[in-house]
Amino acid sequence: MDADSPRPRAGEPRPRCAEATSAALLDAAAARFARDGYEATSVRDIAADAGVNPALIYRYFGSKEKLFVSVVSRDRDPATVIDGPMDELPDRSVTWFHNRPPAIAGEHPLALMLRSAGREGVSDLMRAQVRDTVAALAARLDGPDAELRAAMILALNVGMGALSSIAGVDVLMAAPPDRLRDHLAAAMMPLIDVPDAATTTPQGAEKTTTAESPANP
Repeated sequence: MDADSPRPRAGEPRPRCAEATSAALLDAAAARFARDGYEATSVRDIAADAGVNPALIYRYFGSKEKLFVSVVSRDRDPATVIDGPMDELPDRSVTWFHNRPPAIAGEHPLALMLRSAGREGVSDLMRAQVRDTVAALAARLDGPDAELRAAMILALNVGMGALSSIAGVDVLMAAPPDRLRDHLAAAMMPLIDVPDAATTTPQGAEKTTTAESPANP
């Protein structure tokens, strides 16, 4: 058997491409991580389940830690939300929210991620992924406090997913998409489009004009 191809099921043709091998490894890793936990899962176990050489995990993912992060963020990378016109960000956020990822052995990937976030190596990768997303979004925002505003926008997206998937707040998923979009836009758009700091007056400051005030008689 070609070491670069996952073992086919009975009666199925054997796939012979990197994409199929990567997908098979992700599927096998998801099942193992959910069933046995992060620490008890070995690279050899995952490779054996996928029917490939363990070296392919390092070729495609680099490490067990990076494979884990790929599993829990599969099809749910927040970075995909920021691609596109900024005025359509609320629409993309609603679509991202409704595109629920498949459960991993009955567990939502976000719950699995939080449960394993403290593992050595995993937490650093996850933090780096989030920081990179915040930085990429901040680079697309004009005006002051771009990084802060980007972090708040991302928090809205991640927070909706956490409330719905982990806390079971069903009102979010049950809300009509257009209503959810309207409320989300009301929160996001002031963070996306801010007035030019040079043309605004700080709250509490006295407004000045170019005309001199009339002298007291």
